[in-house]
Amino acid sequence: MSMGPRTAMSKEDFDRSEKGLNPRARVVVVRPEPEPPKVENLKTIADVPEGEEIEDVGQRMVSQKNKDGVRFCGYDIYLKFKSGKALSGWMDEGNWAKVKKRIPIERLDLIKKATF
Repeated sequence: MSMGPRTAMSKEDFDRSEKGLNPRARVVVVRPEPEPPKVENLKTIADVPEGEEIEDVGQRMVSQKNKDGVRFCGYDIYLKFKSGKALSGWMDEGNWAKVKKRIPIERLDLIKKATF
């Protein structure tokens, strides 16, 4: 005989339910978003030239901590473009994922380098 999932109930809520009262309202703690780390060579998706074809790519996972000790995952990246321009620095995971989407599917060699 299955009784379904059990949930923990505080003594106060149990006493209230015994008296036919509704349980106490749950307090939802809202934590502010942590401040990103201060990185001197920080790059974003805006730093990657629009329409430039990527010729070579390199990445190495490196995490950074903000002033409160919160760890942010990201990559030390290197991008070389067909025009001869290059871009390198630290980029967070979200921006790096957007850069990887710009690599054409025909360039499987670059996709593999950007992924592993």
